[in-house]
Amino acid sequence: MAAIVIAACGWAAPMASAQTGIGIGAINGPNPLPLHTAPAPGGGFEMRDPDYPGLRCVDFTTGATISGPDNQWGNGDAASIETGCADALYSARQALEMFEHWLGAYPREWNLGVPIRVGMPGSQTWVSIGTEIHIGRGAGRWGASLDVVGGALGHALFQKLMGQVAQPGVRIAAANIFGTMTEAYANQPASFDPPDYSIGEEVGSRIEYMHDPSHTGDLNCYSDAVYGLNDTVAAAGPMNHWFYLLAEGSSPTNGQPQSTTCNGTRTWGIGVRAAGQIFYNALGRVPFYDRFLDYRKATLDAAKALTPGACDMFMRTKQAWDAINVPAQPGEPTCTPLRLEVLDPLVATVGTPVTVRLKGNGGDGTYTFSAGGLPPGLTLNTTSGVISGRPTTAGTYYPGLAVLSQGRSNFMQPRFTVHPKPA
Repeated sequence: MAAIVIAACGWAAPMASAQTGIGIGAINGPNPLPLHTAPAPGGGFEMRDPDYPGLRCVDFTTGATISGPDNQWGNGDAASIETGCADALYSARQALEMFEHWLGAYPREWNLGVPIRVGMPGSQTWVSIGTEIHIGRGAGRWGASLDVVGGALGHALFQKLMGQVAQPGVRIAAANIFGTMTEAYANQPASFDPPDYSIGEEVGSRIEYMHDPSHTGDLNCYSDAVYGLNDTVAAAGPMNHWFYLLAEGSSPTNGQPQSTTCNGTRTWGIGVRAAGQIFYNALGRVPFYDRFLDYRKATLDAAKALTPGACDMFMRTKQAWDAINVPAQPGEPTCTPLRLEVLDPLVATVGTPVTVRLKGNGGDGTYTFSAGGLPPGLTLNTTSGVISGRPTTAGTYYPGLAVLSQGRSNFMQPRFTVHPKPA
């Protein structure tokens, strides 16, 4: 993989009505691929997506936007530049839509649409984003797969939020995370470019295995050695591994590969979309001059903010960092799950006053209580959590008790026994 340079702005084209074209790609599918194109100035159509200003496919040699008379692009020939453009324009659109729909990002306003130049000579599959992406050949076809193009645009998104000062390995890992999310968003069948955690496998570039970075000689586990690496891909290994463990866990059952943790523990995943949302929302929480370790605290803060009152995603994020040997950081948050406690025995006697206190733990410390099916004669104060009154009917009851905080709730249905009044 070659070095990548990011610019914050892209080429801006005049807005035009989007046309629906079709493409026959060599990588993506099923064909035909839906492509968003625009009328060409001299008639016909051109491979420019007006929904994302700046996004177009260009012949690397001539610099001209690919155009044609019929809005049909490519023929599946892996050597054809037009076929490469069909794959590239489709991959880019999937990435930019994913940024919007899964992450809540603003690719239009942030000028993330850039020209994609297909036809770069030499052996490198892709090289740079400055004001454009360059696509070369790998494995006999143009390097326009979802993870490569999505990763390049994801790198631009990362740089838009973080600037040029981020740790080099983190920049590469960010590209891999967003490229992986693009594959998941497109969700293609196995015979095309399906969701996985291998980077560049469709186009023969240096493949990165997020479940096991050491497979290609990269680091699996964090240590201070990461800061001295000149190979930024190798330095990305620990964060690639963290993301896989967060998304899939160490022993997934969905066909994804097993992943060995660095501390010998087992982790459980939360899914690629949720893991990506945590990573993306952490970016605004990382100090300007970031360190690798800063991402642990930032992602924990993000997980807690995304799921207020719940701790499942928080704990799995923490476990994934522990699993690659990133230690706890000063000032990192903790999370106590919302829980309802009953402080007094649920036993009463007909005609005798009784008080039962409910207590909430976790959440934001502000609670509302609810109850259904209490013994006749008893009521609940929904603010204080106190059940009180004089029971009127003996029996065994199973009231539904709940505490609510920050939109979350914790429920129980305990046994409440009311004895008859003594003779």
